[in-house]
Amino acid sequence: MNRFARFIIVFTLIAFVALSAIAQNAPVVIEKSGITVSVLIQGPNAEITVSAEAKGWVAVGFNPTKKMKDADFLIGYVKNGVAYASDDFGTGSGSHAPDEKIGGKNTLISFSGEEKGGRTTITFVVPVDSGDSKDAKLTPGKHTIIVGASNSDSFTGMHNKVGKTFIVLP
Repeated sequence: MNRFARFIIVFTLIAFVALSAIAQNAPVVIEKSGITVSVLIQGPNAEITVSAEAKGWVAVGFNPTKKMKDADFLIGYVKNGVAYASDDFGTGSGSHAPDEKIGGKNTLISFSGEEKGGRTTITFVVPVDSGDSKDAKLTPGKHTIIVGASNSDSFTGMHNKVGKTFIVLP
């Protein structure tokens, strides 16, 4: 093999490795029922952004077993410019409660949000694996997700948008 051919092979391998590294830092984005969810895995943490045309809360639930049951919910809203967020768990097919009220832990590392032009966007940072039985392990592979949005600035307000789909995490 001549020097030029070796150069091309080495260059191609380096480019492939570099592009793979860049792709691993790209968020996975899905849209369902007008609600967008973005998940970016960054080492031991996941940055999850939920956005919808809504003047109240937005939420995502990971790995439900039946409707809302057993889902790991991240829910948030913005009121008077201040973001609020909750780490919840699906206690029944149509109900959820904050993890800490049902034997789990609030494992939100941080959150932020804005309401602009009739659109609410909340970003949550959570551990990929918190060790809490009320939290999903955001491991590589396919995860069922449910999404919801409301025009209510209250964690107990009813949704006016819902959807169910899946996301494949790297």
